[in-house]
Amino acid sequence: MTRVSYGPLSTSYAADLEKLHTSLFHRPLSQKAFESYLSTVGYKKSLSFGAFLDDNLIAFLVANSIQGECEILTLGVLKENQNQGVALELFKLLLGSPDVKTIFLEVNVNNRAAISLYKKIGFQKVSIRQKYYKTDTGILENAFIFKYS
Repeated sequence: MTRVSYGPLSTSYAADLEKLHTSLFHRPLSQKAFESYLSTVGYKKSLSFGAFLDDNLIAFLVANSIQGECEILTLGVLKENQNQGVALELFKLLLGSPDVKTIFLEVNVNNRAAISLYKKIGFQKVSIRQKYYKTDTGILENAFIFKYS
């Protein structure tokens, strides 16, 4: 049985991230977007982690931090590896970073699995963004803003 390994992500993973993100989301991010997100520039520090199975990227948590305030930009787990604790392990890596004091994220109000995970970790719902996510049918759906501190 192969174990999942975890580690930091750098810009060298941008193409792999684009491929995995495309398989998970109907509005995928580009390789160029991931290169930008994974770069540390000035005050902005990338705090991004991946999960690997047989050296293949199966999950990611991409976040940026500025002076202790962190924003999760995107998080995804390959469908066949969901509900196995992979996302929770990625969060543990992020929460263990000394650069993180507060974390914010947005989540679609209809994404019950993600909302359940965030509440389990200790995130609190602090606000709603109206018409934030565009579905593949063009409908605009609201997002909850969650905070962890």
